[in-house]
Amino acid sequence: MHLRRRRKPFNIPVHWHKHHDEYITVVEGRITATLDGKDMIVKAGDPPLIIPRLHHLHGFHGFPGESCVFEERNLPPGDWKVLKVFDQLLVLIFGVIAKLFCDPAPKSFDKAQ
Repeated sequence: MHLRRRRKPFNIPVHWHKHHDEYITVVEGRITATLDGKDMIVKAGDPPLIIPRLHHLHGFHGFPGESCVFEERNLPPGDWKVLKVFDQLLVLIFGVIAKLFCDPAPKSFDKAQ
């Protein structure tokens, strides 16, 4: 994926993958990767960032005014992006139904509250 220089940095919101591991290699520039709530800067020349499937929330964003090039590889390969759309639709439908019957989600998991 090549992202040209722009005023607003790119943002890939936090998400997870049910069916595949994800390998991110920064070829040019740098990105911020969020993995399980922790931010790290990954730059060109660093080893690939390996994100195992299931239970590993992750997202990415760029830096203002900087361009970058990064590669995404999925293992096992396949049309997992299509399945993700169906998963998200299912979560949306059940989420709307759950809101009718369940208490709202906590704003924090801090036990002090």
